[in-house]
Amino acid sequence: TFLNTWNDLLLSQGEAFQEGAFQKELERSDVRLKQLPTEYNLMVRPDTHAVYLTSKVRLLQSTSETCERVNQAVVPRLYDPAQHRNVYTWHVDDDDALGRPLKSHCWAQEPREKGNT
Repeated sequence: TFLNTWNDLLLSQGEAFQEGAFQKELERSDVRLKQLPTEYNLMVRPDTHAVYLTSKVRLLQSTSETCERVNQAVVPRLYDPAQHRNVYTWHVDDDDALGRPLKSHCWAQEPREKGNT
């Protein structure tokens, strides 16, 4: 029902109102929208700030970035598109030497020289 009503509304308003028609009909419906994690729609533009990623990026929208660089390390990380690299990574141990669970470590990578990405 939601998709049929949205389609009718879209056809009557034209393509320029696609997102507005979707939002309007979504609010009136019983459909509940869930937001996917960044890894399922990472958009990288020239002004994109560093992003926190926890798993493999599945959908990348970019003209300057590659999946290989973004997914170079598939651990919790802070990825900076301006530097084309992870600037921080985290590692969580199951147990430390004393048996305490979930001990975390944060590593800052050494700064790289310009042009050495």
